[in-house]
Amino acid sequence: MPSSKTKKPTHELSILLKLTLPILITQLAQQGMALVDTIMAGRFSAQDLAGIATGAGIWVPLWLLVMGICMATTPSVAQLNGANKRGEIAPLVQQMLWISIPLGILSGLILYFLNQPIMNLLGVSPEIAAPAGQYMQAVAFGVPITIAAQPLRFLSEGMGVIRPIMQASLLAFLINIPLDYLFVFGFADIEGMGGPGCGWATSILMTFSAALWLRNIYRHHNLAPLNFSLKLPAPDWPQIKHQFQVGFPIGSSIFFEISIFSLVTLLLGRLGAITVAANQIAFSATGTLFMIPLSLSMALTIRIGHLLGQGKQQVAYKLGWQGIMTTACWMMASILLIVVFSENIAQFYSEDIQVIALASSLLLYAAMFQLSDGIQVASAGVLRGYKDTAFTMKATMLAYWVIGLPLGYWLAFKQGYLAVGFWYGLIAGLTVAACLLLYRVKKVSSQYLLKAENQSV
Repeated sequence: MPSSKTKKPTHELSILLKLTLPILITQLAQQGMALVDTIMAGRFSAQDLAGIATGAGIWVPLWLLVMGICMATTPSVAQLNGANKRGEIAPLVQQMLWISIPLGILSGLILYFLNQPIMNLLGVSPEIAAPAGQYMQAVAFGVPITIAAQPLRFLSEGMGVIRPIMQASLLAFLINIPLDYLFVFGFADIEGMGGPGCGWATSILMTFSAALWLRNIYRHHNLAPLNFSLKLPAPDWPQIKHQFQVGFPIGSSIFFEISIFSLVTLLLGRLGAITVAANQIAFSATGTLFMIPLSLSMALTIRIGHLLGQGKQQVAYKLGWQGIMTTACWMMASILLIVVFSENIAQFYSEDIQVIALASSLLLYAAMFQLSDGIQVASAGVLRGYKDTAFTMKATMLAYWVIGLPLGYWLAFKQGYLAVGFWYGLIAGLTVAACLLLYRVKKVSSQYLLKAENQSV
């Protein structure tokens, strides 16, 4: 076995890409479930497609906020694993459950009881609000379970045990297809529910996936020795506070980005089902392409956390920049794919001529922010590996909510650009976020590197 000094410069990058592949398959499977929901609802009616787009615009940001808080588990576990302190991992995850379980219950209650007040506040048209509300109430039954179980998933990922999570996601994706068809269109004596049926399928599969994650903790040969137990110890408030301080900025950063996309969908609800449906197609298609940089970002968090736990700051520094450059290359390819196949992509989702025409044009605007979007998400993944999360939260809030959303709203409704105005706002916000997070990666990784060099002198 060659020493670390003789390893090729791309050695760590190859490890990163191998780690990325099962994460990517997991993300694609999860995105595939949303894609199936979009296609099934779109085939049922444009109104139902707009309904689940609006419903997802409310529940997905909330879910990602609390899921992001739980993501503090990943770098913490990775660093403990890298430092060979595996005896501390199970107690840490048990304390994370004291965070995830109450958050899951609260999220479910919000979705079930407050969906209509939220849509009324945002001015969503009644024709869209009705199916959207029913869809969210169905999802509300699965959300508490999947949020409560997130630390189990991130324990597995932090240990580098990705394949069982991938397998669970693939199985859920396959089951989702007949479940969606059954609940949306009906079969035999079962009456179809349209778009809201997608919510019931989602809830069932959330519960199914959580059960598989738990089984994985007890059965996998790398995880069973950790001696994890669902019999929780008393809350360790200092530990809970520390994990929340790491996780809340992660969740907030994800929320600030995703919510601006979701809020755009909700605000466009004023313009009718055609506009909302076309916008949802553009978001769905670019979201699928985004799974590669997102997966690279998650892999960067795991690998950099592991390397820092081992005290390999210089290797972590180089890998961070290799990961960002790799992501940038993929996003350039994404731009080409979107520009060349924009109309074909729109036709895949819908048969409505008006929806296809508008979605095709919006996809061309989406191509403009692909590079910035990839760079910012890769940079955020690097910073999570360093457990540096507060700056990302502040930068994304500034980029998306202070710059991107107000600019988009002004262009859309004050200057008459309508849907296109919001896309200009997204381009501006994502570009600012990319620049700020690149600056932070340079600063933080250089500080770690300098500290390591001083300690070695």
